[in-house]
Amino acid sequence: MSNTSENDSAIDSSDDKVYIDQGINETIVQKIRSLITLGKLSSSDIDNRVCEQLRSFSDDSTCIETLFNEFTESDLTGVVNKGAYLCNFIKQWKIQNPQQPKLSTSSNDNSRTHKPGPDEVKLKEITERTGYKIEITAGQRKFGGPPPDGPDRPEHHSEVFIGKLPREVFEDELIPLCEKAGKIWDLRLMIDPASGFNKGYCFVTYCSPGESTKACEQLNGYEIRPGKAIKANSSVANLRLFIGNIPKTKSKEEIKEELTKVVEGVIEVIVYAPADEVDKKKNRGFCFVDFDTHKNASAAKRKLAVGRARIFNRDIAVDWADPDEEPDEDTMSQVKVLYVRNLTSEVAENDVKDFFLPYGNIERVRKVRDYAFVHFDKREDALNAMRALNGKVRKKDFCFDMSCLFAESWTK
Repeated sequence: MSNTSENDSAIDSSDDKVYIDQGINETIVQKIRSLITLGKLSSSDIDNRVCEQLRSFSDDSTCIETLFNEFTESDLTGVVNKGAYLCNFIKQWKIQNPQQPKLSTSSNDNSRTHKPGPDEVKLKEITERTGYKIEITAGQRKFGGPPPDGPDRPEHHSEVFIGKLPREVFEDELIPLCEKAGKIWDLRLMIDPASGFNKGYCFVTYCSPGESTKACEQLNGYEIRPGKAIKANSSVANLRLFIGNIPKTKSKEEIKEELTKVVEGVIEVIVYAPADEVDKKKNRGFCFVDFDTHKNASAAKRKLAVGRARIFNRDIAVDWADPDEEPDEDTMSQVKVLYVRNLTSEVAENDVKDFFLPYGNIERVRKVRDYAFVHFDKREDALNAMRALNGKVRKKDFCFDMSCLFAESWTK
């Protein structure tokens, strides 16, 4: 076994004091010291998020002993972020053992109860200046639409999709940024109801197509935070759906025939055969479906998403897919997105992210009803997560099942 540096193999006494001063039980600090000595963790893994979870854990010595014994026996194969793994391990342990009391947190209580949202003073200045209204629902925050003195809603090609937004960004920052390109008709920021933070994207409609084109040029690649560049592109009428949880034995012809029994406007079904299968008639458990109009595609999505129609006598996953580009086999072999199904209703996007974060950096997570899309930065990390968790996670409030890696993106 290779030797580790003294800094990585143990916590010195000054580190002990720092953790104890942060409200972490002294017994837990000693357990962390032991884990570092064993090589299960390193000092760099014990970040603020780990400390927050450790502070919230029970001060019962039996509980501490049980938790850390279970963690010591954990298989960390493929785990690249052990601190995140420990955070999620503690979270799940507490879910399975809800009777455990939690330590009080003194200095951090205010920060935990702080509700995410825009700077209300700045937002009031914007609404007073523009005369626009703010409408807030569970899933979005809407600014404008229509402007008090504006024209009718603009025609096509006036909407811009803005993605890769830091989750703490809100309208007070987005509106002045987007106004540099022209007059805004409305701005819709998608919100995660569970956390109150944004979902990483919004839609901005301008009063003319020329302004939306200018916005794409100005905003695409704009560094909204140091090292955090956002994405901006024209949002077009989507004609393509992603459909998951279909039988892998069905051909494209059979899928199309089955779909046309329950929805209208299907013109093409695109499937991808598993790379390691001899029988190319099989699919990867999902397909892309092209429709003749956006209206028919929207109607099909609504009908299939709420379970009013079943395909091959099973519930399916459905979402918008990229309308502009059909991924080829080379693209399919490089994708970094996991399709995760069988999620319970209590699971939020942040819960999914926490569960997969130990296996690599995650760009974003999107949960839709009982399934989710997990976007990894690296394909290798996505593969490691799939190997480690596929069909194996069966804990209270969690039920993951990953049928495949797939190429997926959306503008709607």
